[in-house]
Amino acid sequence: MTGRAMASIAVKVWGVILVVGALASSPSTILFATLAPPVGADTAAIRASQIGQMLNVVLQAGLGIALVLVADRVVRWVVPDGPPLRIEVYASELAALAFALVGVYVLVQGAENIVATVYTLLTRPWWPISKDGPFWYVWERQREAIVRALVQIAVGVPLVFGRRAIVNAWWWLRGGVDATADHS
Repeated sequence: MTGRAMASIAVKVWGVILVVGALASSPSTILFATLAPPVGADTAAIRASQIGQMLNVVLQAGLGIALVLVADRVVRWVVPDGPPLRIEVYASELAALAFALVGVYVLVQGAENIVATVYTLLTRPWWPISKDGPFWYVWERQREAIVRALVQIAVGVPLVFGRRAIVNAWWWLRGGVDATADHS
């Protein structure tokens, strides 16, 4: 495997991370886009923010897909060809590593949203006491972060802890070699 091949894999992983991030944030984007502005609010500013967030998700997904599709061409243009690196690694092992990296990235984003929600819960005003309870207060202010965190955790956990099964399914779908075979 050459440095160029490793760079191509890294660019593809980056593209997958962007696509998974866009997919993970799409439920909260849809939720935000469907919310009607409050009465008396600056509707134009809220709509512009909604459109901007939707464009961000679409562009992030588009860039990720483009990176996966044209990674080899980009790497040929940027990275010089060199001698083989003499790294003993199988494609299934690299695929498992890539899925784990994407999963860790998504889980870190989910943790970030959980921390924002917990912070809102801890810093909420204690007076006047709400009859609806503290969780309703947090839901009203952090519903987007809560939904995003749930989706990110639901996506990240299987990517990290089920990466072998994902790699096996991927190789099976592509008609490749059994990734569970002992390569030693």
